Amino acid sequence: MPRVSFGDSSPEPHLFNKKVQYVGDRSQGPYGPYEDRHTPPPGLFGDKARHPDYGPGQYQPPVDPSSSQPGPLGDNAHHDERTQPHANNGESFHNQTTREPKRDANGPYRYPPMTAPTVRRTSPWAWIAAVLCAILWAIIFIGGLTILIVYLFFRPKSPKFEISSVTLNGAYLDAGALLNADLTILANFTNPNRKIAVTFRYVAIDLYFKGTMIATQGIDRFSERAGESTLRSIHMVSSEVALSTNQAEEWSRETGARDGVKMEVKGSFVAVSDFVGTFLRLSYGLRGHCDIAVTGPPSGVLLSSNCTTKRTSL
Repeated sequence: MPRVSFGDSSPEPHLFNKKVQYVGDRSQGPYGPYEDRHTPPPGLFGDKARHPDYGPGQYQPPVDPSSSQPGPLGDNAHHDERTQPHANNGESFHNQTTREPKRDANGPYRYPPMTAPTVRRTSPWAWIAAVLCAILWAIIFIGGLTILIVYLFFRPKSPKFEISSVTLNGAYLDAGALLNADLTILANFTNPNRKIAVTFRYVAIDLYFKGTMIATQGIDRFSERAGESTLRSIHMVSSEVALSTNQAEEWSRETGARDGVKMEVKGSFVAVSDFVGTFLRLSYGLRGHCDIAVTGPPSGVLLSSNCTTKRTSL
C-alpha cells in the first residue's frame, strides 16, 4: 500500500499546502509514475469517483476524526477543520466526501442516465388571464398616448375669473351689529384657449368681510368659444347679517377711510372643456379668489382688485 510522508513535521500540516512525496511502488498508480512531488496522486483524498480504475487495494479513505483508528497519515496527523468543513454536522467525514457510483457488470462504474424534465401544459385559465391582462395594458397604453397627443396639440389652459367693477349702492348697521348692504359686481370670465371651447355649468359667488360671509349669489350656465371673454353682472344683497363687535367697528371705520372697505370675493365653478366637439370632453373644478377694496356708500366704487384662479378636483 502506498505511503505518504510530509516534508514538514509540524503538528498540524495542511494537506493542500505542504509538499507531498509519494513513497512506494510508483507503478501502482493508474496513470503511470508520479514524478511531481508537489501533487498528490489522484484518489488520495477521497475523490474515488474521479478515478474509477483505482483498485480497492490502492485506496484508503481518510478516517473520521471522531474515530480512534489511525488514518493513512499516521497517528500524529491532525485533521484541519478547514479541510473538513462538514465534520461537525453529525455525519462521518468519509460519508461526506465520497460518493459510491454504481458498478455495471459489463464495464466500470456507471451513473444513472439523465432524464428530460416533464413538460406541463399551460392551463386554459392562465391563457385567458394573460389575454385579459394584455388587453388591459393595451387600453391603458392607448389611453395615455391619446391624452398626451391631445395635450401637446391643444395646450389646454384654465379659464380666468376677474372682477372688473364693483358698486356699493348702500350699507348700514342695524342694532349696532346687523349688516344690511346692497352690492353689484361685474365679473369677467375669460377663456384663454385658442382651440378649446369652455362651458361653465355651475357658478357660485360668495362675498366675505373679515372672514364672515355676508352675501352669496349664483349664475346660470353659459358657454364661451375659444379666446372669448364674458361679463356677468352679479347683484348681491346682505340682509341683517350678524357681525361681531370687532367686525362692526371695522366696518364703520373702513366705510369712512380713504382706502375703502376691504372684502373678499370667492367663486366656485365647474367647467367643461370641449376638445373635439362632444366626442372628447374634460370636466374640472375651479376656485376663484379676489381681494377688493370699495369706497363707502352711497355710490361706492372699486379701488383695487387682485384675483387668482386655481384648478381643483371635482
